[in-house]
Amino acid sequence: MFLVPLFQDRWGRISLALGVAGVGIVVALQDVIAGPAGWFAISFSKLYTVEDRIQVGDIKGDVIDISLLRTTLLEAGNWVSKDLHNSRIARIANSLVLKGPVFNCTRGFRFVWDEIKVPRTAQSDHGLARAMLLGIAEDTVADLPAEAERAWRYATHRYRLESPGLEPTVAMAVNGAVLNSH
Repeated sequence: MFLVPLFQDRWGRISLALGVAGVGIVVALQDVIAGPAGWFAISFSKLYTVEDRIQVGDIKGDVIDISLLRTTLLEAGNWVSKDLHNSRIARIANSLVLKGPVFNCTRGFRFVWDEIKVPRTAQSDHGLARAMLLGIAEDTVADLPAEAERAWRYATHRYRLESPGLEPTVAMAVNGAVLNSH
């Protein structure tokens, strides 16, 4: 008690210096601090697991490892077409799941809608093109609609979703305007 009045003016400067140093340490280590928080969110909310196809920011791929600070992906897309793996390994900070959207293509409903663009000329027989494309699509996914329907029913019980059409469709566009969607 006797020493406190002697050093009273210095305590203020020492506490200010410690406060500034503490803020500097927190800013420097924010990813190290937020990483375990992100890992906790990933693990306990089942945001994604190993083998899920996810997209975080501009990076998408298949999860191959989840550690305390980072998630490792086998990247897909980017410089290769569509959803093919490009052989790059991407490591993203777990803290990113706290800062922005995470898209999981595996959880909830494993089927992903996709499109194939087929150019044609004004002289093309659009009816024949539509019939051919629809026939190919129906033959390609012939055994999937029943499975997709079961998966969609599960998703609608878990989330508030309306049932979309799960059958293949052909949309034709001229200069970006859709002519017909079935």
